[in-house]
Amino acid sequence: MRCADGKALLASVILHNKTEWMTFGYFNPDGSRSELDRLTNHTFYKSGQIPVDYAVPPAFHLAVNAASELRRGVDYARYDFMTDGESLFAGEITVYPAAGVPPGTPLGRMDSDTLVEESWDLRSSWF
Repeated sequence: MRCADGKALLASVILHNKTEWMTFGYFNPDGSRSELDRLTNHTFYKSGQIPVDYAVPPAFHLAVNAASELRRGVDYARYDFMTDGESLFAGEITVYPAAGVPPGTPLGRMDSDTLVEESWDLRSSWF
Protein backbone atom coordinates (compact mmCIF):
# COMPACT_ATOMS: atom_id res chain seq x y z
CA MET A 1 0.00 0.00 0.00
CA ARG A 2 1.51 3.33 -1.09
CA CYS A 3 0.61 6.14 1.31
CA ALA A 4 1.48 9.83 1.21
CA ASP A 5 0.77 12.56 3.70
CA GLY A 6 -1.67 10.47 5.69
CA LYS A 7 -3.59 9.12 2.69
CA ALA A 8 -3.66 5.68 1.10
CA LEU A 9 -3.00 6.11 -2.63
CA LEU A 10 -2.51 2.82 -4.38
CA ALA A 11 -2.17 -0.89 -3.65
CA SER A 12 0.04 -3.31 -5.52
CA VAL A 13 -1.12 -6.92 -5.43
CA ILE A 14 1.27 -9.72 -6.35
CA LEU A 15 0.02 -13.29 -6.57
CA HIS A 16 2.36 -16.28 -6.41
CA ASN A 17 5.34 -14.01 -5.75
CA LYS A 18 8.73 -15.26 -6.95
CA THR A 19 7.30 -18.21 -8.86
CA GLU A 20 6.74 -18.84 -12.55
CA TRP A 21 3.03 -18.03 -11.99
CA MET A 22 3.67 -14.58 -10.48
CA THR A 23 1.17 -11.91 -11.57
CA PHE A 24 0.73 -8.28 -10.61
CA GLY A 25 -2.02 -5.66 -10.46
CA TYR A 26 -2.74 -2.16 -9.15
CA PHE A 27 -5.82 -1.54 -7.02
CA ASN A 28 -7.40 1.47 -5.38
CA PRO A 29 -7.66 1.43 -1.58
CA ASP A 30 -11.36 0.53 -1.87
CA GLY A 31 -10.39 -2.71 -3.66
CA SER A 32 -11.43 -1.65 -7.16
CA ARG A 33 -9.02 -2.02 -10.06
CA SER A 34 -6.89 1.08 -10.59
CA GLU A 35 -6.81 2.80 -13.96
CA LEU A 36 -3.01 2.68 -13.60
CA ASP A 37 -3.21 -1.09 -13.97
CA ARG A 38 -4.35 -0.73 -17.56
CA LEU A 39 -1.55 1.72 -18.35
CA THR A 40 1.31 -0.24 -16.80
CA ASN A 41 3.67 -2.56 -18.63
CA HIS A 42 3.53 -5.83 -16.65
CA THR A 43 6.30 -7.62 -18.56
CA PHE A 44 8.58 -7.48 -15.49
CA TYR A 45 6.21 -9.96 -13.81
CA LYS A 46 6.63 -13.48 -15.11
CA SER A 47 3.02 -14.18 -16.01
CA GLY A 48 1.95 -10.58 -16.46
CA GLN A 49 -1.21 -9.00 -15.16
CA ILE A 50 -3.63 -10.38 -12.58
CA PRO A 51 -6.82 -11.41 -14.42
CA VAL A 52 -9.27 -8.52 -14.82
CA ASP A 53 -12.01 -10.42 -12.94
CA TYR A 54 -9.84 -10.86 -9.83
CA ALA A 55 -11.54 -9.75 -6.60
CA VAL A 56 -9.34 -8.74 -3.68
CA PRO A 57 -9.51 -11.08 -0.66
CA PRO A 58 -10.85 -9.97 2.75
CA ALA A 59 -7.26 -9.49 3.97
CA PHE A 60 -6.85 -6.66 1.43
CA HIS A 61 -9.10 -4.45 3.54
CA LEU A 62 -7.17 -5.46 6.68
CA ALA A 63 -4.02 -4.22 4.90
CA VAL A 64 -5.68 -0.90 4.05
CA ASN A 65 -6.69 -0.46 7.69
CA ALA A 66 -3.23 -1.42 8.98
CA ALA A 67 -1.55 0.99 6.56
CA SER A 68 -4.00 3.67 7.70
CA GLU A 69 -2.72 3.30 11.24
CA LEU A 70 0.95 3.06 10.27
CA ARG A 71 0.94 6.04 7.91
CA ARG A 72 -0.02 8.59 10.56
CA GLY A 73 2.66 11.28 10.71
CA VAL A 74 4.63 9.78 7.79
CA ASP A 75 5.05 11.86 4.64
CA TYR A 76 5.48 8.84 2.30
CA ALA A 77 6.04 5.11 2.62
CA ARG A 78 5.06 1.83 1.03
CA TYR A 79 3.66 -0.69 3.49
CA ASP A 80 4.00 -4.33 2.46
CA PHE A 81 1.91 -7.16 3.82
CA MET A 82 1.62 -10.87 3.08
CA THR A 83 -1.59 -12.85 3.26
CA ASP A 84 -3.03 -16.28 2.81
CA GLY A 85 -6.26 -14.53 1.77
CA GLU A 86 -7.73 -14.40 5.27
CA SER A 87 -4.92 -13.54 7.70
CA LEU A 88 -2.57 -10.57 7.35
CA PHE A 89 1.13 -10.69 8.12
CA ALA A 90 3.51 -7.74 8.40
CA GLY A 91 6.07 -7.43 5.64
CA GLU A 92 8.14 -4.28 5.46
CA ILE A 93 7.92 -0.51 5.39
CA THR A 94 10.02 1.20 2.77
CA VAL A 95 10.42 4.87 1.94
CA TYR A 96 12.23 4.27 -1.38
CA PRO A 97 10.45 1.46 -3.27
CA ALA A 98 12.75 -0.21 -5.80
CA ALA A 99 15.52 2.12 -4.56
CA GLY A 100 13.63 4.92 -6.32
CA VAL A 101 14.32 3.31 -9.70
CA PRO A 102 11.67 0.71 -10.60
CA PRO A 103 12.94 -1.92 -13.08
CA GLY A 104 11.76 -2.18 -16.65
CA THR A 105 10.55 1.37 -17.09
CA PRO A 106 12.13 4.28 -18.98
CA LEU A 107 14.51 6.18 -16.69
CA GLY A 108 13.10 4.23 -13.75
CA ARG A 109 9.66 5.85 -14.03
CA MET A 110 6.36 4.08 -13.96
CA ASP A 111 2.80 5.36 -14.00
CA SER A 112 2.42 4.99 -10.23
CA ASP A 113 5.26 7.50 -9.77
CA THR A 114 3.08 10.30 -11.09
CA LEU A 115 0.35 9.49 -8.57
CA VAL A 116 2.89 9.46 -5.73
CA GLU A 117 4.58 12.67 -6.87
CA GLU A 118 1.26 14.51 -7.14
CA SER A 119 0.23 13.34 -3.65
CA TRP A 120 3.50 13.62 -1.74
CA ASP A 121 4.02 17.11 -0.34
CA LEU A 122 7.69 17.34 0.58
CA ARG A 123 6.88 20.28 2.82
CA SER A 124 5.34 17.77 5.22
CA SER A 125 8.67 15.87 5.54
CA TRP A 126 10.59 16.17 8.79
CA PHE A 127 13.62 17.52 6.90
